[in-house]
Amino acid sequence: MNKGLKFYSILTLLIFIAQNISANISLADEWKPTKHSYPDQPYVFNTVSQFIEYSNGISIGSKLTYNKPTSGGGTVSVYCESFESENCGNALPTQRQADLTFPLCNETLSTWCIRKVFIYKKDTQPVEAEFIKYVDGNKFSADKKFGLPEGGTISLWKMKESNSIDQTVFAIDVNQSIRWTPNPYYYQLTAGIYPIELINGAEYFPELFTKNEFSSTGSSYKISPKCENAVFTSLGECGTKVKFPENLKFGLSIVVPQNVNGFISGRLESPEFSTNIDEGDSTNKVISVLASPLKIPRLGVALTKEQALQMIPSLGDSGMNWFAQDNRQDGDILKRIDFLRKIVGDKASGFSTVWNFTNLGSAGSAINSCSIPKDSFPGLISTNAMILSPNPPVFKDSEFTYQVAGMHFEPDGKTLTVGNYTMIISKYLVSCLYGSNLIPITASVSIINSETGDKKVSVSTVIRDRDYYKLNIAGFNFSNPEIRIKLQFPEIKAPLKRTSIVCLKGKSKKQISGLNPKCPTGFKISK
Repeated sequence: MNKGLKFYSILTLLIFIAQNISANISLADEWKPTKHSYPDQPYVFNTVSQFIEYSNGISIGSKLTYNKPTSGGGTVSVYCESFESENCGNALPTQRQADLTFPLCNETLSTWCIRKVFIYKKDTQPVEAEFIKYVDGNKFSADKKFGLPEGGTISLWKMKESNSIDQTVFAIDVNQSIRWTPNPYYYQLTAGIYPIELINGAEYFPELFTKNEFSSTGSSYKISPKCENAVFTSLGECGTKVKFPENLKFGLSIVVPQNVNGFISGRLESPEFSTNIDEGDSTNKVISVLASPLKIPRLGVALTKEQALQMIPSLGDSGMNWFAQDNRQDGDILKRIDFLRKIVGDKASGFSTVWNFTNLGSAGSAINSCSIPKDSFPGLISTNAMILSPNPPVFKDSEFTYQVAGMHFEPDGKTLTVGNYTMIISKYLVSCLYGSNLIPITASVSIINSETGDKKVSVSTVIRDRDYYKLNIAGFNFSNPEIRIKLQFPEIKAPLKRTSIVCLKGKSKKQISGLNPKCPTGFKISK
């Protein structure tokens, strides 16, 4: 299973096995997924943006995999200590996969790494955070033969303020998934920041892969006891998810090769985004994101078998044990949310606060047809919508169009849910799509109600920040609004031309020049 998808999902259909989980006081006012009630309501539908936030799934670190064919025509994921280890040495390039967690950059590691972390108070200048340690987990070494970077584990950080009352620890997990075709193909970059509390206990241990020749996967690992909402387990401690402290901003600067690309989709409040060539190695680029955590409406609903089959007829009886983690491969999610709207009374179940981003594919879109510098990205979008499109904005008829969805009301069933949307777009992409090197100054914003067709039009100011243009949209409501943005450029008037005329008065003749020349009194223009 794609580890990158594990940490960043937009909408998840989770089938929970009943378990008795105690309430975490630190997350008392945050949304928790609904659990199923078997056999009456065996299906559960939950929206989440980070899988490990509200379940006992954990990070196991970095992993190398050989997707080994089976006699039945399928594949089994074989764990590899290296791509040359005995159980993986026969893998074809297209059967290899790597899921790596970024370590910190250092003197010997200059790419696929975390350059800087920022944790600071809002309305102040960014302040670098203090590194605490790495958690225990699976790792692997770099291997130039296969174009394989080093794979590390989650890193822990805190604010660099010795007099700070808030001693919250933050787990930072930046991941990249790689496949070979036969050259390395980078298809999923994700990053998440998790506020945690460290729970000590002799029963906790890291879930490390060990070689097991009797297993079909070639390996096994023991499952550690976990604290509630575990982000990771290490030797003697467990990292449990807690609430984000108020009034803090966070930032990441990561270094990746220049051929890593794709539109960024984030769950970020007021994001700032920049990219540049790495001064130490021009083959790499630095991606920097600064933002506050974003509060998002959530939905959790238990369904009867009949309701689930109405929503997803393909489930069948086998759907009882179906566990899907990401709606990115599912184009019917907006239809499903409309079905669920009727069941839940068109209101959210609660809120959760997150900080994460991932890159999206753009194959086949107009955006992908444009060439931008290798040190750049096409752009970034972020929204608090319960549901959002798994693709970049669509560009058509000079408009960027993006689809979001959610419940009309907050959990009280009375307060309207208010949406926000930020789009940051590369100036090079704008120049390509609009065929103009002019700087846009405003944008026409249309919020179209997909149910009634009603349109609300407003004008938003475009902010230029180095190589990107940014605009923020807020105040729209749900259910399934379509956001259309058309950038507007300053009008360029043709320069006025000076002309000359000849004026006559008897035998006198004068030539008059100017923008709008006229003959003096008593003179007539010569025809």
